[in-house]
Amino acid sequence: MPGSGERTPQRTIALLRPHDAAGAAPTSQGDGANAATPPVGLLETAAAVRSSDRLTAAASLRLALIDGAVDPDGTQGAVSRTLELGPDAVVLGADGADAPGALREAGQQLAARRRSPTDGPLRVALLEDDPETAEQLLREDSVDVVLRGEVEEPIANLLGRAFEGQRGWEGVRGVSWRTEGGDVRHELSASRPAQLPLPAWDLVDLEDYRPAPERGRLRAFLAARGLAPRSSEGIVTLRTTRSCGPNCPTCRGSFGHTAVKRPVDDVLREVRELVARRNVRVLRLGDDAFDGDPGRAEAIARGIARIAAAPHLRGFRLELPRGLRGDGLSPSLVDALTEAGLRRFVLDVGTASPRLQRLLKRNIDLDRAAAALEMIDRAGARGHLRLFLGLPTETTGEAAHTIRWSARSAAHTASFVSGADHDLGSLWQRRDEHDFDDFPALRRRALFAFYVSARRARRLLRAAPRILLTR
Repeated sequence: MPGSGERTPQRTIALLRPHDAAGAAPTSQGDGANAATPPVGLLETAAAVRSSDRLTAAASLRLALIDGAVDPDGTQGAVSRTLELGPDAVVLGADGADAPGALREAGQQLAARRRSPTDGPLRVALLEDDPETAEQLLREDSVDVVLRGEVEEPIANLLGRAFEGQRGWEGVRGVSWRTEGGDVRHELSASRPAQLPLPAWDLVDLEDYRPAPERGRLRAFLAARGLAPRSSEGIVTLRTTRSCGPNCPTCRGSFGHTAVKRPVDDVLREVRELVARRNVRVLRLGDDAFDGDPGRAEAIARGIARIAAAPHLRGFRLELPRGLRGDGLSPSLVDALTEAGLRRFVLDVGTASPRLQRLLKRNIDLDRAAAALEMIDRAGARGHLRLFLGLPTETTGEAAHTIRWSARSAAHTASFVSGADHDLGSLWQRRDEHDFDDFPALRRRALFAFYVSARRARRLLRAAPRILLTR
């Protein structure tokens, strides 16, 4: 601790999300939407840094979040703004399949602009628990150190050592670094935190995340009268649970068995801050399986519905971009989600083959998922199916069964994507005789079977007003 006559040193930590200005804006959860949303992962990291007694006792912390997704010059502009702060450390975080490339670009730009090899901020990259990618980034000198997987506990330890002048990272969980001899070392990854931090929302200006207004005259006319959502109002993603993703080949449970669930009151307090006080009108829940705990999901949905019922919050919309299991939906949960503003239920079923369901470790009850689609239709909402075709070891008969199951369902729409490159681990390698050489033809067959139906046409006609008035 500094003495009574000493000034407390200040440490500046910049959290940077790189982004290619020429590409599509990313989302904080990789949900594929067009508009950028605040990077929740970096905001949670910032909250973990702030709550560290080790860091706050040793120095006065100044945190800043720089987002290339909303900077007109993308990563280049974000790096320039970051260096203007004179940071002691830059924490780099990106989402999706392009994350390694984005981290590499930003890290190399930071290095290129420093005056000498030793003069510049510590470059810390946050990455999925992928030692191979971490090693590649380190050998290219794109970053100085990588934190893999869960970072809430190790980030404070790493930054604390760095600010004390240390460069030995042994014992920091989840860290990868390059030794003086040129070898890359990896520490075991950190365990999932017992409680998720509330994201540091004060670090972002939500005005930066408002998409351009729609040009359509009908939508603008209806939005002005409260009959359709205003596309110019805030879009934010938050997480109520952190768990393994549904497509993770190493998962030992259905959608993750080590999930950390935030208390319902904590979630609703965050929703109230964002919706009632910060004018958010599109709220995305980034959970991998929101209906995995139906009772908790219903309590959250009822709470959101109460918050969104305020007269001045007309046009509020709830979205679940990562989808639902489907078999956790009950009539009361469907009603609660509908009241909370959810208009499009995405069921990420994957496959209708019981054998492949077991291999994928999803274990979804397909009968209950089909019943859920009926409930969604009766509730006046839309049901959408996400399905794979051509998964490793999938037979032609199993693909045909998935197609028939989807066509018989009460879903309004469906998407069929190739499972050929789906990573199911070394024990599930595809055999040549099971290869689908012409996936486009298989997909055309699936779309024809699903949409060329009088019953489907009637369902889509009934839903046409909802489709036109909501995205």
